Amino acid sequence: MLVVRLGARTDSGQSAEFTFLKQPLQPSEFHPMNPFPKSAWATADRVLATLTLDQCLGQLLCPDVTDHQPEALRGLLDEVPIGCIFIGAKTSADWRAATSAVAGVSPVPVIVASDFEHGAGCMIADGATDFPWAMAAGAADEIALVHTMGEASAREGRAHGAHWTLGPMIDLAINPNNPVVNTRAIGSNPTQVARLGCAWIEGIQTGARMAACAKHFPGDGTDDRDQHLCTSLNKLDVAAWRRTYGRVWQAAIKQGTMSVMIGHIGFPAYERKSVARALPATLSPRLMQGLLREELGFEGVILSDAMIMGGITSRVSSDLIAVEFLRAGGDVVLFADARSDFAALQKAVAAGRLTERSVREKTRRILAMKATLGLFDKTVEKPLTVAESKRFGAAAKSMAEKSLTLYRGDAVLPAKLKKGAKVLTVTVGYEGGASHLNSKLPAIDEELKARGFTVDHLNNPGSGKLRELAMQYDRIFINVSVCVHSLMGTVSMVAPISFNFWMSPWVDHPGKFVFTAFGNPWLAHEQPHLPNLLFAYGNSAVSQRAAVRGWLGELKFAGKLPIIA
Repeated sequence: MLVVRLGARTDSGQSAEFTFLKQPLQPSEFHPMNPFPKSAWATADRVLATLTLDQCLGQLLCPDVTDHQPEALRGLLDEVPIGCIFIGAKTSADWRAATSAVAGVSPVPVIVASDFEHGAGCMIADGATDFPWAMAAGAADEIALVHTMGEASAREGRAHGAHWTLGPMIDLAINPNNPVVNTRAIGSNPTQVARLGCAWIEGIQTGARMAACAKHFPGDGTDDRDQHLCTSLNKLDVAAWRRTYGRVWQAAIKQGTMSVMIGHIGFPAYERKSVARALPATLSPRLMQGLLREELGFEGVILSDAMIMGGITSRVSSDLIAVEFLRAGGDVVLFADARSDFAALQKAVAAGRLTERSVREKTRRILAMKATLGLFDKTVEKPLTVAESKRFGAAAKSMAEKSLTLYRGDAVLPAKLKKGAKVLTVTVGYEGGASHLNSKLPAIDEELKARGFTVDHLNNPGSGKLRELAMQYDRIFINVSVCVHSLMGTVSMVAPISFNFWMSPWVDHPGKFVFTAFGNPWLAHEQPHLPNLLFAYGNSAVSQRAAVRGWLGELKFAGKLPIIA
């Protein structure tokens, strides 16, 4: 039996433990899973026979073109035979303009990828459903809701020209200080993560509408470092990995995930190397070809994590990053520099560092994925129906409400406020950054005002200011919004966030302050003396609206914390 001690404490002061699986996973339990049908492989072979070597090399590159205007994007495709592109957060209109610009330009259809980590709405700002963050799925723990989230991602994404979502994340949220996983993960329990992760993959890939990409192999969540800044590690021994991460990866592969993202994460125990010498998985033949391909039996597309991250840029020169990833066993280079990496691949083939045979094998897998998604059929995705949009919106709302978890404070909530009551909402978090990651929580004030309350709002006022204002309000809602990546390298309460907790004015005004975490759920560990605490698991609008309903007693708290906090 594997027990992971997180160093956290329960309210009773007892040490918290999380028990995973009782029986170890034996290598013989891994079975190959080919995610592409025979017809797709046949199409891949037919198309591959028509491609030049340069066209094959282009299929291995996936640059980030989020900031490209349509004309510049078409110009890039005319210059380099790119097979894949990544588009990040944009408006619905800009998404359609970008994907229309690449449609039909290349002889081989371009596959469009994005990070629909909690629905297409987290990347398509005004044209798709933004579900709660992944940990809310774990707290609600309903397969049907997770399946619908995957289905919505695929249906709404395809309607905007996307084909490939870089998710779900099936990492385990084990280390409270891990700055990458956190609320992006379903939870800590590998059995639950496998079960819900498979439902998510099935929803995404139902009817071959969209390719899923399980990430980040071999598994993030045990280290306290950020692979954006350095090579982080999976610190488990091999036996423990098989009982935890191995179970989850086995399940995702058996479910038929079409692709897997390789993290800039070392696994020293499996590589039998010291921590200092352990390679990131993106440079490790032993992890990609040995563990993922041969032992786990994965036959789909292997995608790198972004190749602009410190976890790999600190390990190999920029002109060799793409080459060394492909030599180690990868198929597609994410966030490639289209022009320079294409030239580097041409040079590597000419020098014999990459063989034409391996390039064509990689290209064949990518073509098989495109064929599975129907990209060679030139079918037009039907417009989203009103009924579909309503169903997806209802599922997002239900997940947000069912995930709300009252950690402590049932004597304070619900807040009994009369119409016209004066309330103060306080957002505590890092300001700035991408719109889908920043700390702003506008839907909260909208909901409170709609119910007839007088609402004032402050951002990071500091505990001294809160003490000064405490008597002026009937209730003060402290909303801690610390999202993953809002400040790179940490999810902890560093300044200015910590200034809001120095003087603890709530001690002098019991029952007046209500605390909600709209991000890092380990706030319970960092602030163990908070008199009450509600978890909403992310800053999505549906989670904000659900929290208000919970505060006011309009719904019951049904969520269960999917981690040890």
